[in-house]
Amino acid sequence: MKLVWIVFSAWFLAQGYKCLKERNWRALVSNGGMPSAHAAVVSALSTGIYIESGFSLLFLVCVVFSLIVLNDALTVRWQTGVQASLLNQLLSEKKRANAHLSKSLGHRPSEVLAGIVLGVLWVILIHHF
Repeated sequence: MKLVWIVFSAWFLAQGYKCLKERNWRALVSNGGMPSAHAAVVSALSTGIYIESGFSLLFLVCVVFSLIVLNDALTVRWQTGVQASLLNQLLSEKKRANAHLSKSLGHRPSEVLAGIVLGVLWVILIHHF
């Protein structure tokens, strides 16, 4: 049960940092930005499971799950944001200002890396104290 709280707090740290940086509480539930909360959560989960059960089947399953989530944040969701930006541009040229798609869906590699570091360090820090 402790691991659940550690993983949740890693998400809260990542999203909370975005709120402080942007000075906007809506960032608590937004996608995209620095650091990646998706990366923080899956890396915290993988690290926590490794600490608790070692190099086990559960750890390997968690790593595969983490890689899928990280790949999604870097590729699929990033491309969706690029497409939303282009569609917004087309809509503004057609004078349809009421239609606006969110561009902040995915992450840059640096944002994902920062989330991974945050998640791993957070679990290690909490586990040792």
